[in-house]
Amino acid sequence: MDRRNFINSGVVAALMASVLSSRAFARTAPATSDLPRPQFSGMDAYSRYLHWLREPAEIASACRELTLSSLMLTVSDGDAHVQLVDVTTELPLFVNALREEGIEVRQIRGGGQTEVDEDVERLVGTMSDLGITHYWLGTDRYDFSQPHHAPARRDQAQGGAVCGSQ
Repeated sequence: MDRRNFINSGVVAALMASVLSSRAFARTAPATSDLPRPQFSGMDAYSRYLHWLREPAEIASACRELTLSSLMLTVSDGDAHVQLVDVTTELPLFVNALREEGIEVRQIRGGGQTEVDEDVERLVGTMSDLGITHYWLGTDRYDFSQPHHAPARRDQAQGGAVCGSQ
């Protein structure tokens, strides 16, 4: 057998093997329900960084692009997605619209409330009605004119030696 016949027969054998193996081991196409679904993170998107999007459908689309299936929604006065004064009517509409889009709201970011007042009561009550279980309200305020005391160590509190001194 010369080189030309050897190469031709090798090419033909490779093609035949390819065709026959695809027919012999042919599989049916998987059903769409068998296809892998995208994995979503356990984190929440923070709607503060999506304030340029105003409609729930737009926000839901952005969450899906980020592969996040839930959102921490801002509720406050000013530029928030839901206004605090209308929380009892706006929050259910906004949350239900997001849920219809497949995005869950698990927590709320409120404004700078540091005291429990009527607004906080209405917000928490509406959240409870919607099954939203977490919230972040207020800000941390420290009085820097007061000294900061580190917690006492157990051996100091009992009058024991500190750092090996007697």
